[in-house]
Amino acid sequence: MALERILVRVCDSKLGDMLMATPTFVGLREAHPQAKITLLLRLPYPGDWIKRFHPWIDEIILEDLKKDMHGTLGALRLLRRIRQGRFDAVVDLRLRSRYAWLYWAAQIPIRSSTTTKYYKPLLTHNIPLDYDTADRHEVEYNYAQAAPLGVTGEPGRMMMPLLPEEEREADSLLAANGILPDERFVTVNPSHGGSSRALPPE
Repeated sequence: MALERILVRVCDSKLGDMLMATPTFVGLREAHPQAKITLLLRLPYPGDWIKRFHPWIDEIILEDLKKDMHGTLGALRLLRRIRQGRFDAVVDLRLRSRYAWLYWAAQIPIRSSTTTKYYKPLLTHNIPLDYDTADRHEVEYNYAQAAPLGVTGEPGRMMMPLLPEEEREADSLLAANGILPDERFVTVNPSHGGSSRALPPE
C-alpha cells in the first residue's frame, strides 16, 4: 500500500503530546518514505521547536481556534483546507466528532482512529482501544492507530531533537544540582495542563 499524502492530528500541540506521537511519526515515515506527511495543529503556535520534527513531518496546518472552531463557517474553512491537501489517509490520535465529520466530508479514503462514540461509522478503521483500562502507554495507543496505514512492529522510543546549546544548558542544570553526566535519575512532575490529572500537593 503506497500512500502519497498522509494527515496526522495529535491531541494538542504541547510538548508532551508531540513527544508521545514521535514513534508514530517515525513508523509512518518508515512505512511510507516518499509520502508527504502533514500535521494538523491547533494554535497557539507551540514554538519553532516544532520544525525540528522534519523529516518525519513535512508540513503543518495550523488551526486557528478563534476562526476555525466556531460555527459552520469555521468548519467549512477548515474543511476546505483539508480538501486542498488531497490526503490518501488520516490518523487522528484523539478523535473528536468535529474532526470525524470533517475527514468524512473531505472524502479521505483511509480514516483511522479509535472511538466508542456515535460517530464511529465515519471511520474506515476504528481501532479497538480502551483508554479507561490504562493497560498500555500513550505511545502504544498512538502507534496502534496507525496500523491500517502499514505501521507494524513495536513503537520506538520518544525523541526530541535538541540543539547543542540546549544539551549544554541541561548538563549545566544537572551539574548545579549534583547530578553527574552519566548518572541515572528520575524526575517527577506532578502538574498537568488540565485539572483532571493534576496531583494534589500532599
